[in-house]
Order: sequence, then structure tokens, then C-alpha cells
Amino acid sequence: WISTVIGVALVVLGISMFFGFQPLLKLPKLEKGTGSRSATSMFLFGVSYAIASLSCTIGLFLSAIGTSASGLSFVDRLGAFISYGLGMGLLATALTLAVAFGKRGIVTKFRQLLPKINFISAIMLVAVGVYVALYGIWATQVLSVRGPDDFDTKVTPWINTIVTNAEEFQISLSNRIGDNTTVLGWSFVIVNLALIVAGFLARRSERARKVSSTEPTPV
Repeated sequence: WISTVIGVALVVLGISMFFGFQPLLKLPKLEKGTGSRSATSMFLFGVSYAIASLSCTIGLFLSAIGTSASGLSFVDRLGAFISYGLGMGLLATALTLAVAFGKRGIVTKFRQLLPKINFISAIMLVAVGVYVALYGIWATQVLSVRGPDDFDTKVTPWINTIVTNAEEFQISLSNRIGDNTTVLGWSFVIVNLALIVAGFLARRSERARKVSSTEPTPV
């Protein structure tokens, strides 16, 4: 029932955003030296970015850890937690470095997309809200089933079709990712190393240009 209420609330929020409503949420900022390139400033910016981004995914993260680590020892659970954390960190690092290298083009694209963000968010909220509400209704109906013969009479067929198809897609996607975790992990490691080396070379080249530009020109 809570899922149904949340789904309806998301639909209402999405429809209100169609008519110009913009939800605002004030979050504490953790940053130092805005615009600075110092290691301390960049580290604190990374911490604030991680807090903001992980607040959206911590539920999935903890549920994945709990599922994969069930029945394991404390050491194995700790290893699963660290490996998941490193995987999420590699992804965030690769995205951040990629944005840093292509920030001009990416920022320009996002600025062009910014006026449409509210409209896109509204569509996503309505779609997600409808599914969450239907899932809540489906779960309530399934829990009321007392035997095999009750299923067809108590569970709405078209809602059951939507939910089961969505769950099958999620399971299929999860299995594909699970079968290729090693390949994906090493891919992110290689991408991060390549971006770090490229960044080091770019910074070295920039310093060389600054030094050459400050040298006095011979008369």
C-alpha cells in the first residue's frame, strides 16, 4: 500500500511539473575553494559529489550487498562491500575524468538541454509513478491469494503482465551484468588509468607552454 501511495504521489508531482512546477530541495554543500585546482579543493569537491550521488543509489547498493553476501562470513561480506564500493568508485571516477576532459562540449550540450530537463523529468516521474503504483496494487493482490485457484480471480491480468515483464527484464539485465563483472571491472580500471595518464600529459604540456610563453624573446 505504501508503494501505491508513493507511485500516485510521483504521478501527481510529474503532472504538476508539466504545468511549470519546479521542486526545490536545499542540501548542505561541502566544498572549499570554488574554482580552485588544488588537491584539497578537488578532494573535498569529490567528497561532496559522492555524498550527493550515492544518496540516490545507496538503497540499491545496500540491497545488492545484502543479497550477494547472505550466508557468508564477516570477511567475505566485507570483501563484497569493498569490491562493490571500488566498482562504484571506478565508474564515478571514469565519468568525472571524462567530463573534466570534455567539459566544454559536455557543458554546452547540458546548457542546451537544461530548459527541457523539467519536461523530461516530468515524463520520467509519471512513468515511474505509474509503475510503482501498479506494482503496489499487484503485490497487494498477490498477497491476498490463498491458493492456486485464487490467482486468476484476485490478480488483474494486465497489471500482472506489466509487472512480470518488467521483473523479467530486470533479472535478464542483472544476469548479463553479473556474467561480465570481470570484463567490466578491468575495463573501468583501464579507462581510469588511460584518463589519468592523459591528464598528467596534458597538464605537463600546459606547464611547458606557460614556461615557454614567459621566457624573454631574443632581440
